[in-house]
Amino acid sequence: MRSSLWIVGLVAVFVLGGCELFSANSPAVIEFVHVPPGDVGEVPDSVKARYREDAAQLTLRLEEADGSDAILLPEATVTSIYNALLRVYLARHLSARDQIVGIHTFPRRSTHEILVAVEGTAAWIRPWQQGQRLTGNPTVDNLLEQFKLDVAYRYSNNFEFAFLRSEKPLNTLALSRRFAGIPGVRFAEPNGFAGDGDDIEITPRPNAWELTYSVGSGDCPAGCINRTYWTFWVDGAGNVTYLGKREKN
Repeated sequence: MRSSLWIVGLVAVFVLGGCELFSANSPAVIEFVHVPPGDVGEVPDSVKARYREDAAQLTLRLEEADGSDAILLPEATVTSIYNALLRVYLARHLSARDQIVGIHTFPRRSTHEILVAVEGTAAWIRPWQQGQRLTGNPTVDNLLEQFKLDVAYRYSNNFEFAFLRSEKPLNTLALSRRFAGIPGVRFAEPNGFAGDGDDIEITPRPNAWELTYSVGSGDCPAGCINRTYWTFWVDGAGNVTYLGKREKN
């Protein structure tokens, strides 16, 4: 590991590699480390896969906040967040690093799968009921083909629905809205998980990402009562700054 570590006092403004990372209103810096781009190759493939999905999940949240109707997630944003997550993982000299490496995003909304509830009497549904993928409905079939969606049809207590899944992460909120307007569709929504748990949150900052890792506890199926947070800033030059830990009880 070629990373170098600077432990700094309570400072608010400094320049990293010619890029002003913090303003006068920034939080106090506790520790700083530079992670060279070449170090990313040291990350195991299994870890990269988890962080790639985290990056897609965080991008989906940003797209939701912006109200985006684009179904394809912006690849530049996914890649930028992915690289930031890898650099925090590689910042082994930071005191909080070992406490957060097992934390990933809580998948409230899937980036790969939507649920489409349908009226079973609609004519275009019959091929799905018979195990076929394409329906003869041009709008449905264009979406299935364009976004390479697989179909799994299900029945439950006279309720009929299909899980539509993409291997590539997508803006499943925007995709659901496209299906929701099709005659014969009762509703469409991203698949996902209820409850609460450990998570990563992201906030765009000037020339940087703010990443907050958290561990939840206390009745998490209903929404975690207690939570511990660790916050990092990562800039485009590979500088990782640990901003501290806080508790919510």
